[in-house]
Amino acid sequence: SLTTDKVAAGEDMMAITNTATSAGLAPNIAQSLAHDIAATKAPINRARHLPGYMYTSPEIYDLEKEKIFMRDWLCVARAEEVTNPGDYMTFRLMNEPFIVARAHDGTVHAYRNSCAHRGLVVAKESGSAKGFTCEYHGWSYDLTGQLVGAPFMDNVEDFDLSTCRLGTLCCEVWAGWVFVSFNAAVGPLSDDVALFEDQFAMLDMGACRTGDKQVWDLGCNWKIMDENNHDLYHIQATHAGTFGAGITTEGLGFNLHESGRFSAFYSDPPLVPEGKSVFGAMPWMKDQPGDFACLGHMPPNFGIVGRIDSVLAVLAWPVSLTETRLIVYQLFPEEVFERPDLDEKMKVHHDFAHIVFEEDTGIVVDTQEAVALASYQPGPISRMEASIHHTFAHYLDRVFDA
Repeated sequence: SLTTDKVAAGEDMMAITNTATSAGLAPNIAQSLAHDIAATKAPINRARHLPGYMYTSPEIYDLEKEKIFMRDWLCVARAEEVTNPGDYMTFRLMNEPFIVARAHDGTVHAYRNSCAHRGLVVAKESGSAKGFTCEYHGWSYDLTGQLVGAPFMDNVEDFDLSTCRLGTLCCEVWAGWVFVSFNAAVGPLSDDVALFEDQFAMLDMGACRTGDKQVWDLGCNWKIMDENNHDLYHIQATHAGTFGAGITTEGLGFNLHESGRFSAFYSDPPLVPEGKSVFGAMPWMKDQPGDFACLGHMPPNFGIVGRIDSVLAVLAWPVSLTETRLIVYQLFPEEVFERPDLDEKMKVHHDFAHIVFEEDTGIVVDTQEAVALASYQPGPISRMEASIHHTFAHYLDRVFDA
């Protein structure tokens, strides 16, 4: 029986090596991939962190795009950022440009930012418009992405304006968040967010508005920033001077869910200086203790940090292999925005979050430099990194087909 198990394991490793080679991975990566996957997916008391090449290999980055980002629901914005008809935002994910816009009937749409004629972008940055026009040949589109004008194309055979449009992305809104998917066969968003809906309903993010939004461009692979966003192990060291000193392992529960999802509920004061809330509890959170805290992660790159008075949400967007855009939202109940001292007190939240993420941003860039060294050897995984170990396993199954 032991011999049979060894033969089966050997066959599995050979299969992984062959698959890795056919995927174009460098020979040294292909040869060690099976061993490295097994080391990371081992029980947590024996597991190791991901090898450095997971953060530096262009071929693995391409696999992530194909196996994850072109297939999943992706959280991209708050619906309030496109409040009025004509409001739009442009994005670029792994070099794929797309638009999110609100149409005249109030619905939110997403479509590729690539003209159906020569592929140029038809919109830039964000703003408000009646439609979009390609500046190269003047092809124009309405707010749903439908082609409405194409100069000098009247004599082209089999060309019909009504059947020509910008490539459609799936687009739905949940709890005030806009999600898109490049995958036409993706399942309902309600299924994808069901766990978060159940675990974090008490935060009522749909009833909140954005009080602050910060954007950071960082020199690291997206996974390093994403891991950091739900890493409770680093808080007592990296954030000792801001909010980390009060977090202990006592009463800290890691809830590991299917599909790499994670939640934790623990005690920690509001994310402001000295932990003293400046706005008070959100109306629907007044029955919670003053040090209520929660943390959630939804692959591939969306996380939330809840407190009694607000919700902080983070998105880690892959820009390139070694570039990440971190977007940080702070959400508050509607009543907060009616206060005469809003700007003064919102600045308290902004400044504190800025300090916290400034502590993180230096660390993640240093981590990228570390994992890129030829001498880098991945270390063991602490029990305080249970969520990271959990998401590692899900990630590896996705990218390398289990």
